Amino acid sequence: TSSKRSLMACHGIKIQLPLPGADSPGQLRIQVDGQVCAESCIPVRAEQIEAEFVGFTQPLPATIATDTFREQDSAVQWRIRLDRSTVAPGGKMELILEAVPDPEFHVYRLDLDDPETKFRTLLTITQKAGAKLQRPIANKSTVSKDSGLGQITHFYKGPVTWRIPIEIPETAGEGETPLEGMIGYQDCTGGSCDRPRGLQFSFTYKVAKEALSQPASPL
Repeated sequence: TSSKRSLMACHGIKIQLPLPGADSPGQLRIQVDGQVCAESCIPVRAEQIEAEFVGFTQPLPATIATDTFREQDSAVQWRIRLDRSTVAPGGKMELILEAVPDPEFHVYRLDLDDPETKFRTLLTITQKAGAKLQRPIANKSTVSKDSGLGQITHFYKGPVTWRIPIEIPETAGEGETPLEGMIGYQDCTGGSCDRPRGLQFSFTYKVAKEALSQPASPL
């Protein structure tokens, strides 16, 4: 059984709101924290904006059917995969993220417990079908450097791979099961940074009791 997987670039945020039936949720008040970048970056802190609901959209378009991805003009190639395509109820598998920056570039630390978002690699899982994901485990330690702005940055030198253990519930139903998420990242050299970017990934794996006797098989 082979899994379905996909990647795509994204520059927006999907926000889920309680569905108020057919009625509009009305005026929305939003606080924005982030940064706007071209050749340099300008921080945005606690910007208050108002939005008005105008209608429901269709689901996101189908993502690119490949497990490797490089956004146009980005300095980082990504490979995102599962370590197997079939798993038994109560079994374990891994989500594997690989970032390969161009020479002289690097990506920043991924730490799910760190509330800071600037100079970080970010990961969120948007669909896990009851599975339990553990903390990412990197194959190398970060390098720490003073950014010169009174902030210490932590980044990986060269390519880096994170492995994220996944526990499947004993009560998981058999059949095709989705796993979806998003990654935020920024690639930098020792003296300059590209704008922050994001990508979305989507997999489908199979839950089956017969997987108990099957060895792990890379995708």
